[in-house]
Order: sequence, then C-alpha cells, then structure tokens
Amino acid sequence: NKTYPAPEIPDVLISFDNHNGTKNAIVVEKSTQQLIVYCYNNHFKEIYRFQCSTGEISGKKFCSGDKKTPEGVYFLTNEHKKMDLSPTYGTRAFPISYPNFFDRIEGRSGYSIWLHGTNKPIKPRDSNGCVVLKNKDIDKLSKYVALNKTPIIIVDKLSYISRDNKDRIKTSIFNLLEKWNKALESGTYHEYLKLYASEYLPDISWWEEWDKVK
Repeated sequence: NKTYPAPEIPDVLISFDNHNGTKNAIVVEKSTQQLIVYCYNNHFKEIYRFQCSTGEISGKKFCSGDKKTPEGVYFLTNEHKKMDLSPTYGTRAFPISYPNFFDRIEGRSGYSIWLHGTNKPIKPRDSNGCVVLKNKDIDKLSKYVALNKTPIIIVDKLSYISRDNKDRIKTSIFNLLEKWNKALESGTYHEYLKLYASEYLPDISWWEEWDKVK
C-alpha cells in the first residue's frame, strides 16, 4: 500500500479516537474532489488518497433533489455488493447516515446518499449528491470500513493542524465544553456568558424559563 507523509492532519479529526473499536476515518474534500483514508494508531497516517466525484451543485445539501452532497460527520450504515446493485453503483455501495442529528435540527432533508462505485469514468462533480469512487478504489476502501463505526467526514475545504498539537487542542476544546455544560446545568447566567466572546450578547429571555426546569 502506498503511504503518504502526514506531518499535519485535518482539523476535523481532532476529536477522533479508537475507543469504539475502529482505527480508520474517511475524509472527503469537495473542493478538490478527493477522498482520503486515515488510520489511527497513536497518531494518524494517511493510507489512501482517491479521486472522487460529488454532487454537481456546490454547497451543503438542503433537500431531496438539489443535487448537492451533504457536509458533516456521518457513518456508513450498510454494504451492498455488486450482485444486489444496478450498474449505476458499480461494484459496491455504502449508504451514508444522512440526515444526521444536526441536519434534522437545521431542517435538512433527503435520502439515499451513498458512497458507491461506478462503471463509468470518474468526472468531477458528476453525481446527484452521492460520493462516487472508481470501482477499484471503493474495493480497496471497503477493507477499512467498520459499519456504523468508521466516520465519513465531508467538508468543502479542509484546514490542517500540526499532528503534535492535536491532543493539546482536543483537551482545550473538551475543557471548554465541560465548563459550558456545567454553567448551563448549575451555574448562573453570568458564569454561562463568560464562555462566549465579549461582543456576544445572547437574548437572556430564555434563561429564567430554563432555570426553572434545569
């Protein structure tokens, strides 16, 4: 297997760990039409980088038929083999767990967003919203997929952090979230507000009602 040096990792992998039994993560960058497979064993290593095709319309998916590929953190929920598929889906296909919790909160809808192969040549932005790979590439990828455990993280443009800084940044973020949660559960409004930027002044009207039920 060809490997690539990875002094930096995508910041979308900051919170990743292998406590759920999977060592791999899949990252899709729509702007470059690339799918990247990372393996985690104390640190991340890039295993594969494949050309892919995403929805022909740019932007986050919002509704069925908009020909956009969703952006967010998802999981591969099932695997369909060639014998069960029409030629459109190539040698295998993995349904993606879209819409996720955050999509539903934002009113996003749609269905049948898959990661799948194709019997046609790959062209950039040539799908109805799915993530499409060459057959030979999705067959390689399948060895690194644990259903409902391996995340597929889809973004428009990746940004990177130093691999050495990953744990420090992760700890900092988790500490902030823990303080925020405690302030919301048992703190005062002012303790809660300290965790936000000074120029941010949220509507306080909901706090009294929340204080009655929390």
